[in-house]
Amino acid sequence: MPDLFDLTPFQKFELWVGGLQAYHSKSGPRFGQSDPVPVHQNYSEDVKTSILIVQDMIRLTSNIVLEEIEEFRGTEPALVIDSTKDLRPQIRRFHSRAPELEELTSFWDFLEQYKLLGMSMTRLTHLSRLEFRAYGSLLTDRIARLKNSGVYGSLLDRSLADGEFRYLMQRDIVFGLEMPGIQEQMEIILLEFFRILRLIRYIQDEMRQRFDVRKLLVLFGYCYLSYQSFIDLLNRSREYLDRYQPEIVEAIFSATFALKTETRKVFDEHLGSIRPDATVEETYAEMEDALGLTQNAFRQCFVGLIHLLNPRFDERRLFDDMRQRHEQSVTLMNDLTELRQLSKDAGEGDDQTTWVAVLQALETFMETSMLHLFFKDREPIQAFNSELRQSVVDDRRFLLHRFEIFLTTLLGEVSKRWVLTKFRSSRQG
Repeated sequence: MPDLFDLTPFQKFELWVGGLQAYHSKSGPRFGQSDPVPVHQNYSEDVKTSILIVQDMIRLTSNIVLEEIEEFRGTEPALVIDSTKDLRPQIRRFHSRAPELEELTSFWDFLEQYKLLGMSMTRLTHLSRLEFRAYGSLLTDRIARLKNSGVYGSLLDRSLADGEFRYLMQRDIVFGLEMPGIQEQMEIILLEFFRILRLIRYIQDEMRQRFDVRKLLVLFGYCYLSYQSFIDLLNRSREYLDRYQPEIVEAIFSATFALKTETRKVFDEHLGSIRPDATVEETYAEMEDALGLTQNAFRQCFVGLIHLLNPRFDERRLFDDMRQRHEQSVTLMNDLTELRQLSKDAGEGDDQTTWVAVLQALETFMETSMLHLFFKDREPIQAFNSELRQSVVDDRRFLLHRFEIFLTTLLGEVSKRWVLTKFRSSRQG
């Protein structure tokens, strides 16, 4: 079965379109913040970020056009295109026979002109909020025109991954719901769950391939708006389903509460607290933790709702990394348990050999299993490592006792991981 979370060029294009719209409507990457924007803030960097994204959108538009050309070649043998040259003037020769391609190339023209406008604006020493909004409105208005065109709807309808997930959902998940209205509502909820998880996966891939903080914050801003819309959908669905499916309503209520809690933590505590002077490593770690927390929360609620509809559904058909993540978490639990026991033994005696064993085990742990912890949990371990290695003999017992307590708490947190509780419940079942 193909990976349902892989995106086509159009689906990537759609995400960046949504991201730029959110970016310009909020005058920069602002989410979960109550502080007012400084009146004299300079928006030059925001325009530069917009230019970088527009360049990506031009590349994606080119890829979409090439895919559309392949579609047309089946019915239009005369449509001969040289992909090594600029596609736009070549396609215009076939305007009457390929109007959808013409609409795409027209939008491509606009993006090129918009990029040039942005580049000229960056020569100014200061750009005000009003100027940035005016610049952004040109793009958002043009995007609205594209979305209202037939080509956008046609590309959206042919979204392959959505179609495959819809088929899987209708055949293996919602088939037991007898009332058509209930089934349709659950399909809408599950499809939105799937789309948000796919967005999270795309951001993770983007982070690994090219880590550009400001561009990624644009996608996080789009995530934030998507989460808010999804919570609204869940609240509206509860009102409708309450008359027919109270057990589903209870699951949706639990999911709404859990997602609100986790997304508030993600955007306020992790992304909202990124310092302007933070290093690339610190910023990457905060974003990685934020995505991990979000992905875990949405996966858990998504699979929980699926199992309510079909308890026998195997979620590994959707998430092929589950077994690997389970094995990593089990190894992490075992290594933490061993490290805690070594610390306890060393703290209860004065054996130099046990003390050395603690330091060696800690060093090995930091090079291996610690990589499967969130960044916020790695920092205390690194601090303990420094303290233990620099400590004098008289302080070691107290330090080891503190370290043992910390490891006990950390083990409790790791044991709550959904991938661990899921496999435990599967074995019990």
